[in-house]
Amino acid sequence: PPTLPIVGNLHQMPTRDAHLQFEKWAREYGPIYSLILGTKTLIVLSTDKAVKDLLDKRSNIYSHRQEMYTGQMLYSGV
Repeated sequence: PPTLPIVGNLHQMPTRDAHLQFEKWAREYGPIYSLILGTKTLIVLSTDKAVKDLLDKRSNIYSHRQEMYTGQMLYSGV
């Protein structure tokens, strides 16, 4: 989805029923898309096939990832 400078997609993140917004973006942008949350990039996999392909073909690349503090704060209400 389109971003704003500095905040990226933070302004578009819903506070409730986030799965509905993710589903809408998946219909619009496809089964794999990215969100910019401040300084972090979040890759969204919205189908079981996308997840399986990533795990089967590229697990050695993506097996180590940083903590997603921004996302944790967003969904924990902090």
